[in-house]
Parts: sequence; C-alpha cells; structure tokens
Amino acid sequence: MMTLEELAHLRRDLKLTQEQMAEELGLSRRAYIDIESGTAAFRKPHALAAERVALSYLANGKLTTDSYSVMAGDWLIRLVAEGKAASVRLAGG
Repeated sequence: MMTLEELAHLRRDLKLTQEQMAEELGLSRRAYIDIESGTAAFRKPHALAAERVALSYLANGKLTTDSYSVMAGDWLIRLVAEGKAASVRLAGG
C-alpha cells in the first residue's frame, strides 16, 4: 500500500496541484492538504483512492513507467504487475 510520502510524490509526478489531487480523491482541498502535511491521518481508503487515480492515469497514458518517480515506483510497479497477472487469469492464460 502507498505511503504518505509516496502520495506527495505521486501528486507531483502527475503534475497536479493539491486542489486537483483532492478533487481526484473526492476530498476537500483542506482535507487533502492536512493529509499530505501529516496533520491528518493518511488512512487506507485514501491510499486505495490514490492508487486508483494512479492506475487510471496509467491506463489513459497520462502516467508512464518512465514518468513516475522512484518513490512512487515500488507500489505502482507491484499494482501494474498484479493487474497484468489478473488480466492473464481472466483471459484464461
């Protein structure tokens, strides 16, 4: 699962403002700023929502494996690998 530090790196890799990332996550701007700054808890639903956003950007070609930072890379590579494995299983491979 994504860490708080990786969340901030992801937002920068996606070239989103804090307000835009908050909107992507379904949060208010203030709530997102508090989470990213560490004054509010970064909970599992936030991490899962951020991972969903990253995968959406990846699927739409707005994020490539060359464009994300090393910090965001570990969990994203794992998710992509899991997604490919699931696709193979669903295709009967």
